[in-house]
Amino acid sequence: MSTKTSSSVPDQDAVAGDPMTLNLLANLGRYQLALMTESACAMFRGAEAMREIQKEAAHQASARHEDAAQKLRGACKPDEMTSIQSDLLRLNLQEATQYWQDLATVALKTQVEMLGSVNRVLSNGANSEGGFKPMIDVWQAMVSRSLNGSNGSAG
Repeated sequence: MSTKTSSSVPDQDAVAGDPMTLNLLANLGRYQLALMTESACAMFRGAEAMREIQKEAAHQASARHEDAAQKLRGACKPDEMTSIQSDLLRLNLQEATQYWQDLATVALKTQVEMLGSVNRVLSNGANSEGGFKPMIDVWQAMVSRSLNGSNGSAG
């Protein structure tokens, strides 16, 4: 008469009514919600940063074009007109390049922050209440029971 302790999948008959099982499943939902909420926060901060980049780029472009328009309204020779236009084109291309680089940087930082959220949730889950393995074991047992057609009632 030896008792065998298994740290793998829990007994399927004990899964349905076990308070620990319900607690583990509740925690899994809490971890998922925490992850989604932290990821949404990171995404919103990224959107704000992108909007700030857009605002600054539009402000600079407006000032640059206003300056060029003012110069063109005055008397200018054909070579000055060409110079104003080429300077405007050159500056627009430089600013556009910087704009897209800044947007890409913010997008990457946002992705890194979102991955950091995943890491924090997983790390916190692994360090408290046995981590995710027991939750996954319980979930697998419940799914297995469902697929086998048994739902805890004696047959």
